[in-house]
Amino acid sequence: MVQLLKFVSLLAATVSATQITWDPAYSRNTAITFGQIACSDGANGLATKYKLPIGTPLYQGLAPHLKDNVYFGGASEITGWNHPSCGKCFRLKYRSTGKQILFVGLDVAPAGANLGPDAFSGVSPTGNTDPGRLEVIVYEQKHEDCFKD
Repeated sequence: MVQLLKFVSLLAATVSATQITWDPAYSRNTAITFGQIACSDGANGLATKYKLPIGTPLYQGLAPHLKDNVYFGGASEITGWNHPSCGKCFRLKYRSTGKQILFVGLDVAPAGANLGPDAFSGVSPTGNTDPGRLEVIVYEQKHEDCFKD
């Protein structure tokens, strides 16, 4: 019984509902650099991990390390610079349609997740950014689900 309760507790900690929004700053053709995000340098920073200059554009620096069709943006779990959750992998699923994407948190977000328009459109029931906000289910994933290395 204790084992079952531990499993249920672990499951509850890794699955939750949240709101997502979108921001063009997190698109794949963005000019935003590692120096402009919370997960830049420092021990938990992605520029540090991948030995990238702080002025490297996000997608250019991350593309060689991300698996295909993995997006990035802000996550409310990341509350500031060098947060331990920098680079955490999530799966976002829109419940009524089953549409889902993989997403890497690399910046702060006031609530839920703030994605690029391409990522938002990938989970949106309309296939575009028209809703502006969506309620999705968030599943924490293993690092290997999002990253090649």
